[in-house]
Amino acid sequence: MNSLKILLAAMVIVLASNFLSGCATQTENISFQDYSDLGMARIDAARELKQSVQLVAKPLSDSGLDFELTLENPEKQAITSAELWLSYDPAVLSGASFEPNEKTFELEAPYENGFDELRGLLKMGRSTAHPVSDPSIVLGTVHFERLSDTSTLIDVYDYDRQFSGHASVNTMLDDQPVNLLLEPASPFVVIH
Repeated sequence: MNSLKILLAAMVIVLASNFLSGCATQTENISFQDYSDLGMARIDAARELKQSVQLVAKPLSDSGLDFELTLENPEKQAITSAELWLSYDPAVLSGASFEPNEKTFELEAPYENGFDELRGLLKMGRSTAHPVSDPSIVLGTVHFERLSDTSTLIDVYDYDRQFSGHASVNTMLDDQPVNLLLEPASPFVVIH
């Protein structure tokens, strides 16, 4: 009985090793050059995507405290998400409200759709299941209250082309995000 079990175990090992060696032969056909070519093709495709999307603050009142955040997308690129943090002086301004455009970007990032009054930040993170390629895309409206008569600035916080910052407008390429946002003007908004 024991010799039968040993024989069966040996057959299983031989069959498994033959199966696995067949799998190994399949992956050996892919060379380093093939992987390199795939990587270069992705880099070339990413270069073809124009970093042309501009963030604009359109005033909604003469006070400058109310504005619409809009993405100007002249190349009509397919946008899947946006993360934008705005910084302001919390001694001069208080965040009254942020109303995202939920028709365009229906999904929100956790903890990123509102004001951090302590640090003076408006955090906004939105995405959509259906890419948006309109030439002008409203992200939402922002309302501030003035705490002081001092002139002040609102700026885009921590922009970095390579995603290490907190300001990006993204499309997907080979299941990887690519930032399309042009570097925002600094200061972004001046309030007198």
